[in-house]
Amino acid sequence: MQRKRYGQQEENLWKGVAAGLVAGFAASWAMNQVFTVWSKLNQNRQQPEQSAKKSENTDPATLKLARRISREVFHRDLPDDKMRIAEAAVHYGFGTVMGGIYGGLSDYVPRAQAAQGAAFGTLLFLVADEAAVPLMGLSGKANEVPLSSHVLGFTAHLVYGVTTELVRKGARRLLAA
Repeated sequence: MQRKRYGQQEENLWKGVAAGLVAGFAASWAMNQVFTVWSKLNQNRQQPEQSAKKSENTDPATLKLARRISREVFHRDLPDDKMRIAEAAVHYGFGTVMGGIYGGLSDYVPRAQAAQGAAFGTLLFLVADEAAVPLMGLSGKANEVPLSSHVLGFTAHLVYGVTTELVRKGARRLLAA
């Protein structure tokens, strides 16, 4: 096996990160599609009084984090007309960064690509959704959240992981030239 020179390794790392950033952004979009389809499938099941009771407690963790950032960094409440864009910025920002990390790591640790990205999606689900989000107070503890929410989160993260790997591979091939 031929050893790569330092400069070449560094260049490959940045190509991997770049491919991963693109992949993470695309995978964040795919993940949103899972939530959209789930929402449409369950729209008829939701009782009208449940919609009326929607509060900050039922908001997605990404919106709660956007509100927290607005309060703690900008020292003001997030205006209602900025909530959707702030939530999207948190979701796409985190997904893009995680994709970049995955892309950089994938060039040096091929095992990171296990199960065509499904292992990455599963790890991200367990660490972010199941551990970090509750620890940050952005969701209830695991036993306080309905099983359907865990299933949805896991499914969305699997889609995210597989999409990240598929797009990363394609982008990496383009950057290899």
